[in-house]
Amino acid sequence: MIRNTPKSQVLKLKSGRSMIGTFRLKQEPATAWLDAFPPLARLEDPSRSALARCLPMDIRKGRCLFAPGEPCPGFVLLLTGRIRVGLTAENGRRLVLYRVLPGETCVQTTLCMLGDLKYSAEGMAESDLRLVIVPPILFLCLLRESAIFAQFVFERFRARLSEMTRLIATIAFFGWTPGLSLH
Repeated sequence: MIRNTPKSQVLKLKSGRSMIGTFRLKQEPATAWLDAFPPLARLEDPSRSALARCLPMDIRKGRCLFAPGEPCPGFVLLLTGRIRVGLTAENGRRLVLYRVLPGETCVQTTLCMLGDLKYSAEGMAESDLRLVIVPPILFLCLLRESAIFAQFVFERFRARLSEMTRLIATIAFFGWTPGLSLH
């Protein structure tokens, strides 16, 4: 059940060995950032209030957000900027799987959150970012208790998997070329 927390809470985010930053769960909800995600405006009051306690954080361009084998710190909601998600082969060749733009979600993060998995790709900040990270416990609670939140997560997951399927088909039928990506 989603309940109000009596105090603010500070959480530290790490990406492998590097510290991405810290973020706070505020005692009083701040709902302004939720406007970047219109479906979340329809959230039930307890769910909206709980989600609004997550505060936006800023990350600089060029920062590695995650790498293969690292645990997922939470569900990312991108407010501004652009994240590149891809793979790098041992020979240095890169494949951009997709880019996350404001209002979108990351399929890698969703997979990790749903399956308690580690990342299998890398995520880089292609520009300065402003994002919110929903802690795993809150994410799973919202999925269970809010049909609106669950629909939001799975609609975006479905759309991203469709893009991934097109990328796989392109590679399979037409071959790989440097710079190949969905965006």
